[in-house]
Amino acid sequence: MSKERHKSGTVFAPLTDGFEAVEPPSTPRVWLNLAISVPFLLLILGSLALSQTYSLGLGIAHTGVAIAVAWLITVRVQRAAALERAGAQLAALLDNPTHGMVLLDVTGKLVGVNLAAIRMLDLANHTIQNPQFTQLPNPEDRDTVESVLLGALGGKTGTFTFCRTIDGRVRHFSSTVVPVSNGELTHQTVVICEDVTTQFESRELLRERERRYALASQGANVGLWDWDITNGEMFYSERWKHMLGYDSEAPFTTIDAWLDRVHPDDLDAVKTRIRTHLQGTTAAFECEYRIRMADDRFRWVKSSGLAARNPDGVAYRMAGSQSDINAQRSAEERLMRDALHDPLTSLPNRTLFLDRLRRVLVRHPDRRPARQRVRAHRRLVVER
Repeated sequence: MSKERHKSGTVFAPLTDGFEAVEPPSTPRVWLNLAISVPFLLLILGSLALSQTYSLGLGIAHTGVAIAVAWLITVRVQRAAALERAGAQLAALLDNPTHGMVLLDVTGKLVGVNLAAIRMLDLANHTIQNPQFTQLPNPEDRDTVESVLLGALGGKTGTFTFCRTIDGRVRHFSSTVVPVSNGELTHQTVVICEDVTTQFESRELLRERERRYALASQGANVGLWDWDITNGEMFYSERWKHMLGYDSEAPFTTIDAWLDRVHPDDLDAVKTRIRTHLQGTTAAFECEYRIRMADDRFRWVKSSGLAARNPDGVAYRMAGSQSDINAQRSAEERLMRDALHDPLTSLPNRTLFLDRLRRVLVRHPDRRPARQRVRAHRRLVVER
């Protein structure tokens, strides 16, 4: 099939051969039949009337011929306009600067391409004398491409992605395959290609960053959460769920899955700090509290978060992290106990006794003699 050059510069194969004829939408078949049958009917009536009145019959015949000619001219003009519109649409499609179009025959050979395909597939530097399309992708993608093209020969529209190395850089393409039939058998295939290298590289960069952050959060014993305030949906990372003893498939999707597990004695403090941060009173949310595990034990955790706000200052999203500080709190409690209890007997020591006595005197300031004795006892302890 010979290639032609469109007036806009697009190289393409003639697309009229083998395509199934389509009736222009502006000339329905019923009107076309009517346009042909009515004049003939008038001719018949005119011939019948001719035997009765020659002039009347001749007038009717002339009228029928005129109507027939007018209808045929109208149909031809409408067909020409429809073909012109279809040609303009086809030219616009072929001239699309972002989508490459490749026309293949039943053997998978290229028989037509547009300028976008030549540019994005780098065909200008290679022979395009009927090469096999399956030779264009990198070797690892050729089996997939061949499978989809075989399906198109059976009349199936398909999609596939493939890579092609151009000037030492791997580029990624997303393609759609459309079979072209003559009413019975598929004899050509159109492949529409789009260069998605930028999107692919952006997604890979995002995945790499997510992997790095996930690794860092796991190493730091941190679970992540993300609250969509507008929709009321909540995301919890796998580490957040594992921290509480749940598997990654636990159906936690709302903020209640978090707050319902907070210790009753700490719940008001957590809610208050969330509310004050959403109102803009505090720069960030931060709170230490106890949370119930899957086995109903409580552990100390620390949550930190920050809200995202719209131009009016209204929070629409809040995200943060949760870390396990149970060991830290246990160590602090042990240090406090060791400071206030005798290490041998575990009984309250002098420090705890004086602290408790001071609290009693603060509550009862009228007991001055007792306060004086306490002060004298303290001076005695210091002197010793």
